[in-house]
Amino acid sequence: MNKLVAFGFLLVLVSAVVALPDCPEVDGENPEFFPDPDDCGSFYECAFGTAFKLKCAPGTYYNTESKICDFIDNLDCGTRPTTPVPQPTTEAPSIDSV
Repeated sequence: MNKLVAFGFLLVLVSAVVALPDCPEVDGENPEFFPDPDDCGSFYECAFGTAFKLKCAPGTYYNTESKICDFIDNLDCGTRPTTPVPQPTTEAPSIDSV
């Protein structure tokens, strides 16, 4: 049963790789980057003909013009969804919870 689950996971993983951006077989002088159409906070980098998914640091999103992770005020995500940035709590713990 475990072999079947592992094979299913591998099949899903391979299927996901096939759906990724087309990367050149041979790396050029500069890396190739592609936006993730499903997440403004992620992008793909091509290396050796394979697309690798990378995530921007919390609070930043992939800027398709400058090809770097940047603050939301400096870019347009278009139709790519954004993930809300978690806000830190400023409330001190109560004595009852200690």
